[in-house]
Amino acid sequence: IDPLNEEATLTVAEAAAPGASKTRALSILSGYLDELGAEGREIQLPAVLLRRRISEAYQDSTIVVRDSPFFGREKESEELNRALARARNSGGSAYLISGEPGIGKTRLVSEFTRAASLSPVRVIRVACQEHDAERPLSAIVDLVPRLLTLPGALGCSPESMQSLRRLTSHDPFDARVRQEREQEQPRYDHTRSAVLDLMDCVSSEGCCIVVIENTHWLDPQSTRMIEGFLEWLRTRQLLLILTSRDLRHQHELLSHIHVGPLSSDASRAVAMALSSPVLVSTPDFIDWAVRCSGGNPYYLL
Repeated sequence: IDPLNEEATLTVAEAAAPGASKTRALSILSGYLDELGAEGREIQLPAVLLRRRISEAYQDSTIVVRDSPFFGREKESEELNRALARARNSGGSAYLISGEPGIGKTRLVSEFTRAASLSPVRVIRVACQEHDAERPLSAIVDLVPRLLTLPGALGCSPESMQSLRRLTSHDPFDARVRQEREQEQPRYDHTRSAVLDLMDCVSSEGCCIVVIENTHWLDPQSTRMIEGFLEWLRTRQLLLILTSRDLRHQHELLSHIHVGPLSSDASRAVAMALSSPVLVSTPDFIDWAVRCSGGNPYYLL
């Protein structure tokens, strides 16, 4: 490739980034910018913007990013990419990604959203924790402040903004009584309408991906509200992704992707990519690691 061919250089860098090769992608762009030099400042803008997008795509990752290949999830990735294509055309949907601990649910979603964020798609991610099962509307309370930072959020009605501020208030008294208040049907309906108003304003500005991780720890109020979103988002530029260790949140409008064990070939590729040269040259050790992992990449790290 001609080192000064802008289109080819940017294409190679953008293709490298989704495969967890951030260092390589940034190295390609930095080398290209060095070749242009200070005198080419006016034509550096596309490369500078792509370098910034690649850097920002890794900032909110919930897992440690390694410069190692991503193996064995082609089928799942393709399905998520098809769902994203539909969402771009106002055909939103929701997916539940399930699998045992360590099997790669977060890695799958992280690779997918990282690649998507290189295009004009905004990604919002929240993660449930064990104590959230007893915190009413925990996922919604965590999600709303992130949505309010996106373009279009200011288009919410004043009534919705007031309801959202009340929902996310950190007043100790309000926190103690929130469960009783939100269980009142009129107040619950008003809160739900406010959240829908916010998501509608944000998604009308461009396609969004909302990821809620570890929904096996989701509280009942959040579960009820999210289930109420599923029909609504089918005509929006919005893709909702939930990850869980089990299938407790099944719904007819919630598509399901089960992340199973890696194949032997994929497990071997992961083991070899993460092992030192000495271990890679020891086939018996690689075979032993693949057998012991049972296809779970967590045990290969």
